Amino acid sequence: MLTTPALADSGRARGGSAVTTASEVPAEWQALTPQQRQVLRPLASQWQEMDDTSRDKWLNVADRYERLPPSEQNRVRERMVQWSRLPAQTRGEARLRFQQSRQLPADERQRKWEAYQALPSETREALSRRAQRQAQPIELPRDMTGPREARQVYNAQQRKDLERSNQKSNVVPHSPTHARPHPQVVAPAVIKAGPGATTRLLTQPPAPPAHQQVGMPKINSAGTFVDPVTLLPRKGAQGAAIMQPEAPADKKR
Repeated sequence: MLTTPALADSGRARGGSAVTTASEVPAEWQALTPQQRQVLRPLASQWQEMDDTSRDKWLNVADRYERLPPSEQNRVRERMVQWSRLPAQTRGEARLRFQQSRQLPADERQRKWEAYQALPSETREALSRRAQRQAQPIELPRDMTGPREARQVYNAQQRKDLERSNQKSNVVPHSPTHARPHPQVVAPAVIKAGPGATTRLLTQPPAPPAHQQVGMPKINSAGTFVDPVTLLPRKGAQGAAIMQPEAPADKKR
């Protein structure tokens, strides 16, 4: 039998690709027996990312696979295929639920399993469909009308709240903390603040300047509004909270 150059080249190409693929297989997967790799083939791409608990679980399934009836083998195979298609976050949540279920006593787990098996087949199928829908929720575009999943509604509300909090406004908001503090009696033990210093405690919320009124702009640079000497508002709604300083005693005379 003669071998043409084209067939020889294609054979070398196939051989080279096979060697490359074998070298890319993780060492954890190569450490398994041929029988285990054959059973767990749907999980080959996620095997390196699994933790020890999940690997032990699937290895236990692979060791019992040959002793299971054909119907149970098909069910295990479908579970592995579904597990491989789940997102990483969903697989993490499933592992967490599995670890929590292992903390239950054996008799309680058996009782829950028997209660599940006692349910009608329609109810079990409905529970399975609901679990699959929660694992792979359907998210509609923002401009499309229709019912939303609870997770999508929550994420949309969180996004709106974040956008609203990031918006800047030049209007003074209405808040009890923005009220002007009442004068307090100064006791002899109280230290008065000097120029450029403050005695406000860290536990007290900051108060806005006295000239900022609720509903008015925070900054108003009109020429008739700002005093060119003191740079303070001298008239208008914002100037209502400003107290003009008293004239010196020598000027009063």
